[in-house]
Amino acid sequence: MKIITTGHNGTVNETIVREKLEELTRKLASEPDLVIAHHTASIDQHVPSALASLLPGSSFMGASSCRGSITEQGQFGNTDEGFTLWAISDADGAYGTALEEIGNDPHGAAQRALHSAVREAGRPGEAPELIWMHAAPGHEEALIEAIDAVTGGSVPITGGSSADETIGGDWSCFGGGKTGTDAISIAVFFPSTPLSWSFQSGYVPTLHSGIVTKAKGRCIQEIDNFPAAAIYNIWTNGLIDSAILGFDKSILASSTLSPLGREVGRIGDTELAVPYYSLLHPESVGENLELNLFAAVDEGERLTVMTGSTQSLLDRGGRVVADARRRLDPGTDVAGGLVIYCAGAMLAVESEIESAREQLTDAFEGMPFSGAYTFGEQGRLLGGENCHGNLMIAAVVFGAST
Repeated sequence: MKIITTGHNGTVNETIVREKLEELTRKLASEPDLVIAHHTASIDQHVPSALASLLPGSSFMGASSCRGSITEQGQFGNTDEGFTLWAISDADGAYGTALEEIGNDPHGAAQRALHSAVREAGRPGEAPELIWMHAAPGHEEALIEAIDAVTGGSVPITGGSSADETIGGDWSCFGGGKTGTDAISIAVFFPSTPLSWSFQSGYVPTLHSGIVTKAKGRCIQEIDNFPAAAIYNIWTNGLIDSAILGFDKSILASSTLSPLGREVGRIGDTELAVPYYSLLHPESVGENLELNLFAAVDEGERLTVMTGSTQSLLDRGGRVVADARRRLDPGTDVAGGLVIYCAGAMLAVESEIESAREQLTDAFEGMPFSGAYTFGEQGRLLGGENCHGNLMIAAVVFGAST
C-alpha cells in the first residue's frame, strides 16, 4: 500500500488538475486505485471532470470543502480557489465509489450508493472495512441509519457533509462518475492492511442541561417547556442576546464554543462510567425563539451545554489522530490517513488554523494525509455507534504494508 497527496492554491482549471494528477501517478509509480478530492465550492466541475478523463480505470470521489482543504504539505484554497487530492495504490486491496441523488428518499439513496460502490470494488455481498461518506447537509442521520441497516452497524462510517464558503447551498459532491448537490457520495475500502479510526470533539459538559419538550427535525422549539433559545441564552449568560432581541438571527459563530451535547453512551464501570457526547451546533434563532441546528433532535432527549476553547479546538485534531493510531496493533507503521475537521470549528480558530494542521502533521509523523472542513461530521463513537454530529473531528489511519 502507498498513499500520496498533492494540492493547489489559486485559479483552477482542468489543465492544472491534470498536472496534479500526473504528479500523483508519477509518485505512486502506478495509477491509483482510489482518489479522494476536496475543493473549494467554486470549482465543483473541474476536479471530477479531469479525474474522469485522466483516470478511467480508477475509483474517485470527493466533495466541496469550506475555505479549502489540507494535507501534510499545507493549506490549499483557504484564501482563493484550491483543491487537494489523496490517492492510494493497493494492489491487494479493493475500492469502489458511487453517488446517488437523495431527493425524498435518503434511505434508498444511501443503500443504492452502498451496493453500487461495493459492486465497483468487485466485492459484491462482502462488508467493507470502512465506508467514507460525503453528503449534502440535511439528511445525514437517515443516511447513516440506512447504511447501518445493510451492514448491521458492523462497518465504521466516517466522513463529512459537503460545504461551501457562505452556507449558501453551493456545496457538491461526486463519485462513481457523477456529480450532485443534493446527493450522497461514498467510497468503500477493502484495504490489504489494517486501518483504525477515531471520532471526538474538543468540548466538555457544563452543569446546564434540560429535556427537549418540543422539537421537529433540526429545530428545538422548547426545552423544559420554555422557548429553546431563551433557555440557551440564560444557560450561556446572554451569549445570544442580539438574536433574542431580533437583530442578527444567525448564531453560528457565537455558539461555536458553547454547543449543545447529547449523551450517547458511557465508558467504564456502572457507577463510575464517564459519559461521551455527540454535539449539536446551534445555527440560528427562529421567530418564536426556537433553536435551529445542524443535526436532528428528538423530544425527550436531554441536552447539555458544552464548552470549549480556541486552544482545545487547535489541539484536538492531533489528539484524535493519536487516538486512532493507538487502535492499531503495537508496532504497526502508518501509511497515511484521512481527516474531517468541522468547518464551524475551523472558522472559530481560522487565524490560527495552521497550528492545528501542524499538529495533525506531527501526529501522522509526516506521513501523507488529507482533510476537509465540513458542515457536519460522521464517525464511529467510543461505544461502536456510527453517528452524525457537529463541531467534531474524525480521523482514519491506514497501516503500512508489512
